[in-house]
Amino acid sequence: ILVCSLGNMLVSAAIQDHSMPYEKYYMLNAAVPIEAYVINTVTAQEMIDSAWSDVPPGYRASGWSTLFATNDFRASLSWRGRFAGIQRAVNCYSETEDVLANPALHGLGGAWSKQELFKGTSVWNALNALSLGNLDVACEGGWGINTFHALNPTVYVTGYGFLSNAVAALTRDDVIVHPLFTPFRAESDNMHSTNLFTIADASYRKDLRAKFLGDAIPATSFAAGSNAITIFGDNGNMNFAECKKPNAWPRNGGEWRHSDIKNVAYFYLSELYRRIANDSGNGGSNE
Repeated sequence: ILVCSLGNMLVSAAIQDHSMPYEKYYMLNAAVPIEAYVINTVTAQEMIDSAWSDVPPGYRASGWSTLFATNDFRASLSWRGRFAGIQRAVNCYSETEDVLANPALHGLGGAWSKQELFKGTSVWNALNALSLGNLDVACEGGWGINTFHALNPTVYVTGYGFLSNAVAALTRDDVIVHPLFTPFRAESDNMHSTNLFTIADASYRKDLRAKFLGDAIPATSFAAGSNAITIFGDNGNMNFAECKKPNAWPRNGGEWRHSDIKNVAYFYLSELYRRIANDSGNGGSNE
C-alpha cells in the first residue's frame, strides 16, 4: 500500500489497532510524528515552546501521561509509541518538504509543526472563529498557559515563561489538578482528579484518546515525512534520482515537496512507481 500525508495516521491506526492486512507499507511524506513509530525518539527542542524550556517533561502536556499508572486512561495520552512495531514499512521522506518542514529553534516551520506548536494556545482557540465548517476545535492541553498559573507572577512571567524554581516546588498532585497547560475540556472532572480514571467502554476510550491526541497532545519530534527514521530497515529519500525521471523535474532545484505524488505528472514520477513495482517485498521494520 502507498499512503500519502495524513492518510498515514489512518492507515497506521488501522494496522496497529485492527490488524489490517498488507504486504508492504509505503509511507509517503507522512504527516505523523517520528515518535509515534519509534518510542525512544530524542525530543526535538525545536518542537518545545520557548516558555516551557525549564519545565520538566512530565509537567508538559506532551509528557503528562508519565504521571499516571498504566491502568489509568491518562497514561495512554502520548504520541510515544502510538504505532510502534509496524512491520514492512518504508518511510518515503523528503528533506525539501514544505508542509512538513522542520522548524528552527523557537520557530514554526511548515504547517504541520505550526499546528503542533499552536495546540492549547489562543491561536488554536481562534480557529473556532473561522468559517471551517463549524468545527469545534478544542483549546486544551498543548502549549497554552493555564490561567491558574498565568495570573501568578511567582510561577509564570509573560514574555519569559515558567520560573524553574517555582515549578520545581509543585507536586504531582498539583499539576494534575491544576496543570501548567490549558486544562482539558472533555471529561475535565476525571482528567484533573488524583483518583484513578478508567473507561470501561473500549470504543469510547479509543475515541477519546484519538480526540486528545489530535486536539491537546503536541508532538515533540519532527514529522516522519521530512526525516529518515533510522530504526526502519528501509527509507526512501524522495530527492534521490531513482525516484524521478532522469535529468527532468519541473521544480527548480529538483525539490520534492508535499503532495508531489499527485501534483506532478506521471511522466516525472515513473521511476518511483517502477521502483515500487519492482520491490522485492523485503521491507524494514521498527521492532
